[in-house]
Order: sequence, then C-alpha cells, then structure tokens
Amino acid sequence: LVDFGIEWAIVGHSERRASPATGYGVMANESSELVAQKTAYGISKGLNVIACIGETLEEREAGRTLEVCKEQLAPICAALSEDDWDKVILAYEP
Repeated sequence: LVDFGIEWAIVGHSERRASPATGYGVMANESSELVAQKTAYGISKGLNVIACIGETLEEREAGRTLEVCKEQLAPICAALSEDDWDKVILAYEP
C-alpha cells in the first residue's frame, strides 16, 4: 500500500469484528487481539492506522459501552510503543 502512496489503513471496523451470528456486514469475527496485530503490522510497514472501537447496539442497550471499548482498546495499547501512537487515530464507531 505504501508503494502506491497510500498513507492510511482502517482496522477493526465493526463489520470486520462482527460474528456471523449477528447478521451484520462482512462478519469476519476479528478479535481485538487480531486488530491490535494488524495495527502494529501496519505501522511497522509505514502506514498510519485508523483503529476502530465501539460496541454493538445490544451492548450499548445493556450499558456496556465503556467496558467494551476498554476491552477492545487494551490489546492495541499492549501492542504499540509510545512512539507508535503518533501514527494512530482511534475512531469510535458504535
């Protein structure tokens, strides 16, 4: 991507995180750990990364928004160095 002048990648979109059981979008069932790995990999290859976090409607209605966002963010925090954060934007995508 970098060779083609692309500077940004989006990871963790809700349609990639959703499981087949939800009936949403692509439904790749990507874990927060995989999203963290993709984030770190993109940065290591020279990309800036937009990392999406956010709860489902059901999780929001259950009052779990902050809990879910923290759970999704924790692996990203663990995978990145302090300097890496200059290349990351967090997108809240409920």
